[in-house]
Amino acid sequence: MLGTGAPAASGAQEQRPSATLALASQTAWVGESGRFTMRLDVDAVRRPQDLRLDVTVHRAVRTRSQFARTLEGELLGSSVHDDEVAFDELRFDPGGAVPVQIELPSLRTGVYPVSVAIVDAEAREPVAFLVTHLVKVDDEPAEVPLNVAWVQTYGAPPSLQPEGDVRIDDDELDQLRTIAAQLDSGVPMTIVPTPETVAALATLDAGQTVEALAGLLADHQVLSTPFVDLDVGALAGAGRVEDVNRQRLIGDQVLADVLGVRADVRTWSLTGPVTRSALRAVADLGVRQVVFDEDALAPLDADVTGGLTLARPYAVDVSAGADLDAVSVDRGLLAHFEEADEVLGAHRLLADLAVLHLDAPGTPRGVVVRPPEDWTPTDAFLGTVVANLATSPMLRPVTVDGLFDAVEPLVDDDDEPVVRELAEVRAPSLGFDPADVDRARATMQGLGSLLVEPSAAGLEVLDRLLLVAESADLGDGTRERYLDAVGDRVATASTRVQVPGERTYRLTAREGTIPLILVNENEFAVQVDVELTSDKLAFAGSDDPGRLVIRGLVLDAGQTTTEAVAVKSRTSGAFPLNVTVRSPDGRLELSATRYTITSTVASGVGLVLSVGAGAFLLVWWASHWRRVARARRLVAAE
Repeated sequence: MLGTGAPAASGAQEQRPSATLALASQTAWVGESGRFTMRLDVDAVRRPQDLRLDVTVHRAVRTRSQFARTLEGELLGSSVHDDEVAFDELRFDPGGAVPVQIELPSLRTGVYPVSVAIVDAEAREPVAFLVTHLVKVDDEPAEVPLNVAWVQTYGAPPSLQPEGDVRIDDDELDQLRTIAAQLDSGVPMTIVPTPETVAALATLDAGQTVEALAGLLADHQVLSTPFVDLDVGALAGAGRVEDVNRQRLIGDQVLADVLGVRADVRTWSLTGPVTRSALRAVADLGVRQVVFDEDALAPLDADVTGGLTLARPYAVDVSAGADLDAVSVDRGLLAHFEEADEVLGAHRLLADLAVLHLDAPGTPRGVVVRPPEDWTPTDAFLGTVVANLATSPMLRPVTVDGLFDAVEPLVDDDDEPVVRELAEVRAPSLGFDPADVDRARATMQGLGSLLVEPSAAGLEVLDRLLLVAESADLGDGTRERYLDAVGDRVATASTRVQVPGERTYRLTAREGTIPLILVNENEFAVQVDVELTSDKLAFAGSDDPGRLVIRGLVLDAGQTTTEAVAVKSRTSGAFPLNVTVRSPDGRLELSATRYTITSTVASGVGLVLSVGAGAFLLVWWASHWRRVARARRLVAAE
């Protein structure tokens, strides 16, 4: 018998009217005509004959705090317009949405909450509810619009795998396409690319995507960034500022080589808590402008901002006598990115910006919008916001550079620049032992010194594997895979350079040559240093008794090389000759063996001793013979 899923609901529950409600689209800016149009997605309708649609336009909000309360359906204020329509009278447009049109030409400039409810007519209770906002504007653009700097990341988790192949998930590719599609909107943005992702795109589609991306980025500010996402605070706390610098230099080179983009090295986008060592680190890299999360800084007194939302740059203390220009991401705007109804969230963001503008419409001000790190960009949200930013008469989209140029820094009552302090925060743990990276890099550099052709052996891939190993996006186990991959590749190349096993060579003269045999099984030529040591041999061309180093010996790919080594025996007999093969920088020992040398030629000292011994024996024998003969004569005479 097939399963039927959840148990059947009771008859009362089945009969209860219900529906779901979402915003499909709406008018973002209502001009002098006062015409406001919404399109509503209505779904899962049960008992439509018992439902009605209620739409209420409430009076304009007075403060930003009130605006935030209206998002939850609170402090909506009195009604300036009401509509009630029986659900059976609603009509769906070709897009499958319910259009609602309201004309309110007499409204003043302001932000008006609009509550929309599908109501159970009999019980007089809403079964679905949302609040959006009608933003009434003048037909003429504002003389002093609010400057809005959109900071958008463009990247994905590391695409380069430990095995050396490149992979980007389909979902990640879709998000990158969504962002790229908005770069052609005419709205200037500040883009924070991940160079590792850019390099991966160039590999995956033979450059077609990056060629298009290069053209789209021409009208935007592109920030210099590390090759992969780093925890700058943790690296700085561990004394690894040089790692940050290396990552950034390589990242800039990738952007230049792949996109033809010269990245802005003066501006940095910092996320999350920031330590003083991290701030000093980026300042030492030449950064002069920083984008912070507001929570990374000590709170400001309300009287400094006049009771309004902070919407001006300020200075941040780095060290004695040194400050950086800075601007904060408005934390109140971040909540709109979390809306389940993406179109509604986008219009709430636009309305929130309008409220910020209307707080002080005659004063040059500016805010930074930077989506949360875990936010997934979609066409519904990003497309809605960007398209309406381009047409807003009270908002002016700018880059971060443009915001600093357009808005004066915050000053105190004495007209002195406001210098803010970082919030107290404990330095984060790096999460891995940097010595492991150093060891892997040393072996990689040893391999690099072996190469006759620097492009051989995929050295660039190994270098990038080490850069990826420092990514803040990796867990410990994954990071070890990257480090092990580098070590394994170096070890494989190293073991393919060999000196054949122990051999015995015979010297039949005082001077001679010993054949030194080396095998290179790699698919690329290498250069090696060979050290020979023996306390019984002297080597031609060496001033060091008993030691010879042959430097830069080239071994062709897949070939056996024989090098004749001229020697002079200092003694006879059997004795060892030690052979060690190393990389030219001395970091890698590639192979080692011991030869046995048998010398059958007497040395000069031995010859003198032998002759002396023979002469002694000859003299002794002659003397002994004479004594014996004399003795015999004596006996005979008796």
